Amino acid sequence: MKKLFKVLSIPSLLIFDTITVYFSAYLGIMIHFDGRIPAEHSAQIFPFGTICSLLLIAYSIIFGCYYNIWKRASARELLKQTAAVAATFITFALTYWMHEIAIPAGALFIAASLILFFTLLCRMISRLSNWVDVNIKWTQNSGKYRVLIIGAGEHGISLAKNLINKPQNERIPIGFLDDNRRLWNNWIQRLPVLGGCEMLKSIIIRYKINEVVVAVKEIDKGMLRSIFEKCQETKCKLKRYDLSKPLDENDINKLNIREFSIEELLGRDPIRTDLSEVKRYIRNKVVMVTGGAGSIGSEICRQVLLLGCKKLIVFDFDENGLFDINTELSLKYNDSMYELVLGSIRDLARLDFVFSRYKPQVVFHAAAHKHVPMMELNPYEAVKNNIIGTINVARKSDEYDIERFIMISSDKAVNPPNIMGASKRVAELAVQVIRMKSDVKFVTVRFGNVLGSNGSVVPLFMKQIAGGGPVTVTHPEIERYFMTIPEAVQLVLQAGSMAKGGEIFILDMGKPIRIYDLAVLLIQLSGLEPGKDIKIEFTGLRPGEKLFEEISLSDEELDKTSHEKIFVMKNDKHNYIKLLYQIEQIENYVKNELEEAAFGIIHELVPTYTNKDCDQKSRNDILNY
Repeated sequence: MKKLFKVLSIPSLLIFDTITVYFSAYLGIMIHFDGRIPAEHSAQIFPFGTICSLLLIAYSIIFGCYYNIWKRASARELLKQTAAVAATFITFALTYWMHEIAIPAGALFIAASLILFFTLLCRMISRLSNWVDVNIKWTQNSGKYRVLIIGAGEHGISLAKNLINKPQNERIPIGFLDDNRRLWNNWIQRLPVLGGCEMLKSIIIRYKINEVVVAVKEIDKGMLRSIFEKCQETKCKLKRYDLSKPLDENDINKLNIREFSIEELLGRDPIRTDLSEVKRYIRNKVVMVTGGAGSIGSEICRQVLLLGCKKLIVFDFDENGLFDINTELSLKYNDSMYELVLGSIRDLARLDFVFSRYKPQVVFHAAAHKHVPMMELNPYEAVKNNIIGTINVARKSDEYDIERFIMISSDKAVNPPNIMGASKRVAELAVQVIRMKSDVKFVTVRFGNVLGSNGSVVPLFMKQIAGGGPVTVTHPEIERYFMTIPEAVQLVLQAGSMAKGGEIFILDMGKPIRIYDLAVLLIQLSGLEPGKDIKIEFTGLRPGEKLFEEISLSDEELDKTSHEKIFVMKNDKHNYIKLLYQIEQIENYVKNELEEAAFGIIHELVPTYTNKDCDQKSRNDILNY
C-alpha cells in the first residue's frame, strides 16, 4: 500500500479531488432527501459537482495544498485543506444565491462536510501509514536503544538512513528534533520531526528515549550545554554523529557515533581567524618553536606547517615528546619540512648552534615549567628555566636579527603568590627590556589554562575517575579560565600578525569555570553519577594556589584590537633603566648560584610573591595531592 502512495502525483490528486467532489455532491443531495432525489434536483448534481470541483482545485492551488502533500502532511497542510474547502463552498453559496441554483442549504452543508472528510483522509493516509510502520518497529525492536536525532538536515537524514538501512544495529531511530519550525510535524525518512530543542526533556520522557545523537555540523555551545544538562536530568546518553570520518561498511554498529569531548562541551563557538594576515608572516619562513613537543608548542607546530612555513624547527628538552611529535608529523610531511632538535633553553651554546645553523625568522617561545605545585617544590628551577631560559632565547633572537619573537605567557603572571607565576611575570618584563634596543618585533601573549594539556586538571580527573575516585578538588569555589588548545594557538598566531614590537596581548578567555563544575561534568561524561558512583573530595588550597585567576593587573589598561578576542595592554610605566639593572642582577645571581639574592630581586619586581620555600607540611600536601 505504501508503494502505491509513493507513485501518486499531483495529477492523481487532482483526479481524486474531482471524483470526491462529484461523489460528495450526489451523496449530499441524496442524504438530504432521505435517499429519494426529486427530479428537479437531479439535474443540478452535475453543474453542482463541476462548479465545486473547479473551485476546489483553484483554491487548493492558491492555498498550496498540492505541494509535497504525501510526504509532509501535517497540521499546517490540514488547515490549508480546510480553508480551501470552506472557500469553495462560501463561493458556491454566493453563486447559489445570485443565480438561484436549486441546491438546498442542508445538502450543501452535507456535501461540504463529506468533501472535507475524504480529502483530509486521503492526505492523512500516507502519514498514518508511516506512524503505524514506525510504531510497529518500536514494538519489534523494544530491546534496542531508542534514539532521538538532533537536526533534521543533511547530517541528520544521513544518520537516519544508516540506522534504518542497517536493522541489525543496536539503535532504533524514533524521530528528529530541529529548531526550524517549518519542519515540525513533518515526516522525514518515515520519522516524525517532533519539535524543537526546547522540548527535548519532555520528548525524552514521552518517547522513552535512551540516547540523543547530535547530527549537525556546527552547534551553538550554549545550546549544546543546555542539551547536555537535559540529558543528564533524564539519565539519557548524549552522543555526536561525526561525519569527519568515513563509515565502516564492515561493522554495522560503527556509524561514527561517539561521545562528546570535554573541549566540545566547554569550548566556545569557533574563533574567527584572519588566515591571510597570519600566512603573511609564516608562509615560506623558517619557524622555530621552543617547547615544541608540549601541548601548546606541538599545536603551534601543526598549524604553522599547515600555513606553509618553509621549515619548522621543533626545539625541546623532552626526547620522548620529540619522538612522539615526529611519529605524528612523519605521517603527513616529508622530513625535509621539519627538524627535531633536542636541547635546553638554558644552554646558550646549544641555542647559538641552532640559531646559526637554521637561521629562524620567526620564534614562538613556548618552553616553560608551568606546574604550580611542582615549581613550589623546586622554585629555583622555575627561575633558571622560565626567566633565564627566556632571556637566552630572546637575546639570541635579537643577536641573529629574526623578524618576530612571540612569547607564550600565562594569566598566572598576574599578581602571583607562587614562583611559577612570578617567573612568568619577570620573563615578560625581561622581554620588554630586551626589545628596547632591538629591531625584532618582540611580543607576549597571555592566556589561561588549556583543556587537556599536559599536567592540566582534566587528565588528572579522568585518571581519578578511571580508578573509581574520589575526584579531588582543592576548594568548592576555585575557578579558572579555560581554552581549547586549537583555540588558544589560533589566537596566538593571530596576535603574532598584529605585532609591532613590545606589546603584551591578552586573550579573551570568556567566563571562568568552577573546577567543581568541571569535575561534575567529567564524571557525567563518563556515564557516572557525581556523589553516588564517584565522590568529590575537597582537599584545601595548595601552596601558591589562588582561588581566582586574573587576566591583567589592576593598573594595566587594555585596548581593543582588530580581533574581538584579542586585547592589547596600553603602554606601561616601567623605569626601564632600573628594570634593566634588576634583570641583569637576576642573571648574575643565578650565574653565581646566589639563590637568596635572586629571589630578593624577584620579590622587588613582583611584590605579591613572597614565599620561596615550602615547609614540610606544604611539601606533603603537594606530593599527596
